[in-house]
Amino acid sequence: MMRALNSFNNVIIWPGQTLSFFGVAGPCGQSQGYLPAGVVGGIGYGGGICQASTTLYGTAIRAGLTIVQRRNHSVPSTYVPIGLDAMVDYGSSDLQIRNDYDFPIKIVVSCFEDTLLCKMYGIQPEWFDFIDAWSWYTGTKSASAQRCYYKSGQCVYTEALPASYYW
Repeated sequence: MMRALNSFNNVIIWPGQTLSFFGVAGPCGQSQGYLPAGVVGGIGYGGGICQASTTLYGTAIRAGLTIVQRRNHSVPSTYVPIGLDAMVDYGSSDLQIRNDYDFPIKIVVSCFEDTLLCKMYGIQPEWFDFIDAWSWYTGTKSASAQRCYYKSGQCVYTEALPASYYW
């Protein structure tokens, strides 16, 4: 997880640019220095990269970036609320986010003991103060999510996020 997420440290997303998880992190296999770790269904090289992509996804939705491509896991993740995960698999599933602001966004990743932190910096638009996201079950194997833009403590705009369907 740390290796994959650290590859995003100090990356700039320019206005209009779409950022690809694997375009930055590259393949996450043994030859790139990844170790075997837990993946859905067992152990594999690059296990943990989905925690990195999920962390990046959560940061991007709270920064107001556009989600171009995102896929959920086949089963709900235990480390994030249902519907807020972002599964990646090199060659078949990528996370892509786009900066639709008219200013660049800088990604900063830091590590404190066993905690990774991902932040995005840019110019704060005047029409909102912060963004939060939440999700809920819509059935036994599905979830919806949305984000809300807040101004002076009030939700002033709500936007649906990609739905999730689990096996």
